[in-house]
Amino acid sequence: MAGVELLLPIYAQNVREMMLRESGLLLLPGALLMGVSGVISGKIYDNFGGRYLIRIGFLWIAVVLSFLTMVLTARASYFLLMGIYAMLMTGVGFMMTPITALAMASLPSSMMNYASSMTTTIHTLGMSMGGALLITLMTITADYSSVSFSVNMLKGFQASFWALTVIAAGGFFLSFFVPYNQGSAQPLVSESRQAS
Repeated sequence: MAGVELLLPIYAQNVREMMLRESGLLLLPGALLMGVSGVISGKIYDNFGGRYLIRIGFLWIAVVLSFLTMVLTARASYFLLMGIYAMLMTGVGFMMTPITALAMASLPSSMMNYASSMTTTIHTLGMSMGGALLITLMTITADYSSVSFSVNMLKGFQASFWALTVIAAGGFFLSFFVPYNQGSAQPLVSESRQAS
């Protein structure tokens, strides 16, 4: 998620030569849809559990990222990129809410005060480290044999987005090991364990 939010504006400004305002507005529909899909996935989680939501979310993200990588050219349409990013953030919203809920449900109630802050810390650290690694990958894989700056950076962006696709596919594979949890009605941790 953070990788695409970081790389797409850089691509828009350096490869497509868009203005700062245009590259920022490119992300706006995706941010709105992520919030809406998070609310919807929360309601679905309460009724059916989170395992299938996580699986569908990771699969959706992997498919959309692979499509984004294939259409990423020096002349990619602005509205096409906006639409793809919006679809991507919809998948992220459907995936993040049940993952967070399942993580919280697996802890005893005595640790809930620490769990929220730790989740935020790990999430922030993961985003910054992932962003740094993706920028490094983009720099290493850029084709510096080309005279045009926008063309040589394009290969670096494509390599970074392919890496994100592989990570999403790995998340889809790992989602098959998520334990079943029927929403908030059946927490993973029993009351007796929470009392102890």
